[in-house]
Amino acid sequence: MTALRPEGAPVHRLGRLAAAMEANGWDAVVASGADHVVHLTGYARYYSGPGAVLVQGDGRRTLFLPHSEAGIVPVAVEEIVAYGAAGFGLEPDPEGALAAAVTERLAGRSSVAAAGPIACRLAPRPANAEVALATIRRQKDPDELERILDAYELCWLGQGAIAAGTSAGASEIELFSAAQAAAQRAHGAPVEFVCDALAGRRTAEVCCPAAVAGAAAPGAGEPLLADVSLCAAGYWGDSAETHAPDGSDAAELRAGLMGALDATAADLRPGRTGAEVFHALRERIAARFPDGEFPHHGGHGLGTAAHEPPHLVPAETATLEQWQVLALEPGVYFPGRIGARIEELYLVTAAGGVELRTAFGRPRGLAGSR
Repeated sequence: MTALRPEGAPVHRLGRLAAAMEANGWDAVVASGADHVVHLTGYARYYSGPGAVLVQGDGRRTLFLPHSEAGIVPVAVEEIVAYGAAGFGLEPDPEGALAAAVTERLAGRSSVAAAGPIACRLAPRPANAEVALATIRRQKDPDELERILDAYELCWLGQGAIAAGTSAGASEIELFSAAQAAAQRAHGAPVEFVCDALAGRRTAEVCCPAAVAGAAAPGAGEPLLADVSLCAAGYWGDSAETHAPDGSDAAELRAGLMGALDATAADLRPGRTGAEVFHALRERIAARFPDGEFPHHGGHGLGTAAHEPPHLVPAETATLEQWQVLALEPGVYFPGRIGARIEELYLVTAAGGVELRTAFGRPRGLAGSR
């Protein structure tokens, strides 16, 4: 994959963390939990135990992992510390063992900050680093964009499997399973996976948990609404597509939503609030479909979590920043009849949102779907 190196990309996240540490007078930061660990070290593993990273003022990183994982770390950090009982499932309180190992390494330090689940178990109690780390995570570095792109393209492989299965008359749950299987085969490892697959009139029920994939199958001329979201190598991708026969009512809905999506993508510029983008998207949907409903968010940030700030909702005051990744997700629903939704990922730039595959020179959408 060709790395994306956009002009004006932010200082690397470890450099931003070093600046935050200097500004706050911290000589070390402890970040625990899978999201923080993958963000600051790149380490992610299926069914991983509790982990933490200690970042010192000079940038040195110590990664704390269970004994069963400490010998198989595929990332470059300065030190790896194994904690707890050797073996599998033998440590009765793994977070306590992790906190004890980290506390031992913090001895003699005068100013420590921490974030994540073990922060409250460290002694002495550290300063709170949650806000600083959340701020750093908003902007994505080029290597993070590549991981998000990988997950995003796996989502679209899943959508391709759903398109093929829909044409063959498969049920919702068969399509759900086909999408997951396609993504995992391509990734070569398990992925965290969430999927809506709703057929016919059930497309009007929007999403899980209100409606969950089951035995229903789309009839002749009926749509299949699919929302595929997954995490691969610690980063999330997201997608939604309305698979609809040409000339059908659902295809017309999808075409109208594509217009709203493309117009609103231009609003994804630094300084706009999540609420402003939401209202612009909602107004475009209402103008095209005055009798339809738009009962969900207009999108969200994502990265090491499936949903990150800013959220495109009416009350969101947080502003967009350059090099954030946002999902943009217009939908329209007619209760009891039909619904449609589409979703793509965008890189926020000064000139507006750039669809993520497009930013990497990749083709956009399913073949022939646009």
